[in-house]
Amino acid sequence: MISAVQSALAGLRTASQRLDQAATDIVSAGARSAEAVVPSAEGGVQNTPATTRPVSVGFDPAAFADERSPSLTDGVLAFKEAEILYKASAKVLGSLQRLEGEFLNINR
Repeated sequence: MISAVQSALAGLRTASQRLDQAATDIVSAGARSAEAVVPSAEGGVQNTPATTRPVSVGFDPAAFADERSPSLTDGVLAFKEAEILYKASAKVLGSLQRLEGEFLNINR
């Protein structure tokens, strides 16, 4: 039973770390989006590309190996996954508590 509690607590800790990372990704994706919009001379806004890299014809995976720039959608999906993991781990802890209560006959 102790290993099950440790597993559930590890799941809570992992979910918490993933929530933190997802929140950071969401904020940085929003900041990149805000940087892509600049005021125009006419008083409105002008959309500019977030990067000024030249467009290449072929795909070079090495060019993206070190760059980690998740999109807003990726961040929201990661946040939702972490939420589900957190709730599942909490549910395991609740089930273990009920099982322990029945095993020790405390609740009756």
